[in-house]
Order: sequence, then C-alpha cells, then structure tokens
Amino acid sequence: MITATEKDVATDLLHNYGFDYLSLGSYGNSVIEKAVNIPLMDIKMYRAVRSFKPDIFVGVSPIRAAHAAVILRKPCIAFDDSEPSPFEQALYVPFVQTVFPSARIVAVMVPPAASAARIEPTIKQLATTMAVPRAAK
Repeated sequence: MITATEKDVATDLLHNYGFDYLSLGSYGNSVIEKAVNIPLMDIKMYRAVRSFKPDIFVGVSPIRAAHAAVILRKPCIAFDDSEPSPFEQALYVPFVQTVFPSARIVAVMVPPAASAARIEPTIKQLATTMAVPRAAK
C-alpha cells in the first residue's frame, strides 16, 4: 500500500508512473493548519492501514507511518529527506527503528554508472516493495 501527502510533486510522480496510492491530504501552509492537520492525517493513515495489516512501514520522513506503526505495534524504517527539518524529525525519529540518511537512499536506488533507463525501473521496484501485507492466517 502506498500513501502520500499532497506536498511538492509526490502525488504527481505517483500518478504519472501509474501507482495506486491513497492521498492523505495536505499539511496546510500555516503553523496552525499543520498543528490541526497532522493528527487528522495520522487518523486517516491508521484507518487506511489497519485493514491492510502491513508487517513493516517504510517511508521518507514518515511522520504518519511512524505514528501508525506504533499504534499497530509494527516496525518503521525511515529514510531522511535530503534537507531534514529538526522539527519534522522530532515527529517521527522517536517512533522508528532505523533512520537512513538521504545519501544512502541514492546509493540503494542508483547503482554506480546507472543509465536513466536503468534508474526508472529500480525506483519503481523499490516503491512497489515498500509495504508487504501480512500473509493470511
């Protein structure tokens, strides 16, 4: 399952590459809007994933995923944004098991001397394997 925030170009990229995803909305622009919307987006995330039953959460600066993972008692792995904000990190770092800096994301996704034709499938493969549903019992 892929969830996304209406921020920057994230949903545009997911749409253009043909991924099915759930938009959790926007944080808003002001501090007050963000203070109100972050908990609302956490609730929306929890409602979306509880029936999906993931074994692990993975995301870039995964505020909502980290919070949902704690509630569902699942591990969460974070990949830091290229310019992490200390305030943003304070909202997810205490709840995740591992944080990878952005330089490591590039190393994982883009092998040395990779051509543009090879990079695109690698990114798509990484994105499609991020959340794996629990096997039916």
